[in-house]
Amino acid sequence: MKKVMKSVLFLALIVAFTIPCMAVTAYTNAVGGATGLPVATKGATYKLTGQIDFSTEPLAVAGDSMLVIKIPANTMVLGVRMEVVKAPTTAVTVSVGDSASATQYTGAVVVSNVANTVSAYTTIKGYTAANGIVATTGTAASGSTGIIRFIATVMDLK
Repeated sequence: MKKVMKSVLFLALIVAFTIPCMAVTAYTNAVGGATGLPVATKGATYKLTGQIDFSTEPLAVAGDSMLVIKIPANTMVLGVRMEVVKAPTTAVTVSVGDSASATQYTGAVVVSNVANTVSAYTTIKGYTAANGIVATTGTAASGSTGIIRFIATVMDLK
């Protein structure tokens, strides 16, 4: 019985010390990132990324939107950047916002035929509940093959 108890205690200690050291899920994902920050450190800043690839996510109708970055609760967004990695092949405009406003960070920006350009938006907003950065098309992107990357600079408020 003592041997079994020692084995159980040893396994419990291993589990207790390895859980906090597990790998963090990557933030880049076409439909949003992870729902947490890599390390909960009040005041620390992080960059969260997401992207839209119009060849796989066509956003076929004007007004279609996609969650591109998940923002954890108790986080302040210090700014959002939109980078045109590959210019869309059709006329496309994109607004960047959140669940409260499709234009929280910027109104419609033309992203057609402008590869390798960066637009930065510095609207600061705090979120007490989990939310997300949402891209909304002002014109349909159907048939387009562009790629747009979004980067949010955030601060942990926990």
